[in-house]
Amino acid sequence: KQGEMNMPSVRVYRHQYGVGQGCFHAQELSFGDGIQPRHTFRFVYDCGSSTSQQALKWSISHFEKGMEDKVVHAAYLSHFEDDHINGLEALCKKVDVQRIYVPHIDPIKVLHIVAQQMSEGVSWSGKYEKFIENVLKVANGGPLFNVPVSMVIGGPQPEGDDDPRPVDNAAPGTYIVNMPADQTVEHSKRATVSAVHASGNGVRAQVVWEVVPWYFGADVALTALIIGLIAVIPGYAVSMAPGLAPNATPKQVQVAISWMKANHIAIANAYDVAMAQHNAQRQLQGLYLFPKNHNVASLCVYSGPVRRNVIPHRYQTFPASSLGPCHFCCPFNGFFCREHAGAWIATGDALLGVPDIWNEFEAHFSPSRLDCCSTVLLPHHGAGASSSNNFNEGLIRVGQNCVISAGVNGGYRHPHRNVIQHILTKPANMQLVTESQTMGFIEHLDISLDK
Repeated sequence: KQGEMNMPSVRVYRHQYGVGQGCFHAQELSFGDGIQPRHTFRFVYDCGSSTSQQALKWSISHFEKGMEDKVVHAAYLSHFEDDHINGLEALCKKVDVQRIYVPHIDPIKVLHIVAQQMSEGVSWSGKYEKFIENVLKVANGGPLFNVPVSMVIGGPQPEGDDDPRPVDNAAPGTYIVNMPADQTVEHSKRATVSAVHASGNGVRAQVVWEVVPWYFGADVALTALIIGLIAVIPGYAVSMAPGLAPNATPKQVQVAISWMKANHIAIANAYDVAMAQHNAQRQLQGLYLFPKNHNVASLCVYSGPVRRNVIPHRYQTFPASSLGPCHFCCPFNGFFCREHAGAWIATGDALLGVPDIWNEFEAHFSPSRLDCCSTVLLPHHGAGASSSNNFNEGLIRVGQNCVISAGVNGGYRHPHRNVIQHILTKPANMQLVTESQTMGFIEHLDISLDK
């Protein structure tokens, strides 16, 4: 019909690397006419490990060597823990990372993070000191490893206006990548890829793929309680508070970090008291209790086609947790192709086991997006709902790949048995990715976006 565009196809390459206790996911989307890709969009989700720096180094090198232009359009960080970001600096040195997206953070929340991590037994070291320095830099609006940063915060539901729009200075057959670039971005703002086409109404662009973030933040009342107890530690007003100010100088930040180092045991004790008081009050109110190892801020990300009724006409995987040849599936053979549109979602460490938070998560992404996901990266390395409040069985769809990035070293004992049982009884496919198999879990899909 006149004015109707001939939609392109996309070749999707997703790679969950085996880095142990941590996470490194790379995704490459190549858009074209089904024969010759015309535009490539790449992003990563997390880049770190606490159990195998060797596996992480190999994975970064493998990823870098697989691209000719060495461009990564976006890096999404799920939360501020060393095992999820300690490889990002090395990645930024090897490739051109154009923008980093992080969950919204401010200097006060950085102190909350320090208190929580000290309570959990993280040791204070020169490496940790550098980590806190970098997080404070981001919290004050600065770059990270010389890459501009956008902080994602809450807000309305994701944009949904995907009707073709007029464009200037773009030729039919090309593609437009639109990435939010403000310092603070509401999680309604998506990264999109649009196909440009000619119609009876002129040259127009049609959104064909979206990358949608969702921000989760801890209870502000809990943060206020923790900071209030830390503020009575001697020296806070003189040494710590100035370093948390929005206009803090580099010297004031260094003084604040030195104060945290000298008082990290007292900070951990203050956190424990605050958690006990806060949860006692919540219990009286009949509310859920915060686990000690909750994240102050977390970022989930969805990547998928805008048309949710499309069907991959080729789907191949290299499974991380099983032996044998790669799986092959087509529209006439295999449950996957009849049920999912080839989308992917990563869940960070948000407390999705809490009903109210799960409802916010589900409303933000919408059941239709979640139903499109062929693959879900499960939260918190497959930790159980009872111990961490991260897991929710509503994440899992029949026939999905349920990816768990976990470490065999370090004594974490992930994934939890109950999580495994939920996956197997759905039934879905468990893909356990560890440092013992650095190649991890790979997916290769071809999707015609007009069907």
